[in-house]
Amino acid sequence: VGSEKAEAIRTAASVVIQGSAADVFKLWLRRSNEHVRSVGGRLLLSVYDELGAACPAGKEPELAALLQAELIAIASELKLRVPIECETSYGPSWAEQGEVIRG
Repeated sequence: VGSEKAEAIRTAASVVIQGSAADVFKLWLRRSNEHVRSVGGRLLLSVYDELGAACPAGKEPELAALLQAELIAIASELKLRVPIECETSYGPSWAEQGEVIRG
């Protein structure tokens, strides 16, 4: 019985954390679309906690900075007690992404 109760407690905590992370991502996804469009790009897909977008050549660094700044702003607005990390990379295709940029 003790291990069942411990599992239930872990599951309950996990659900809250995963749900909160999903809410943060959905908010970021919605706001990110505005940034992607502002540089002439478009959102392509989201996979778990990753976002794929296309933008005109040369706009990648600007878009990466905008997306990182937006996620950090959301974390600040929500007064999260855990740090949010955002890594970006870009390239001509998903398979040919360059160096990861941490923000």
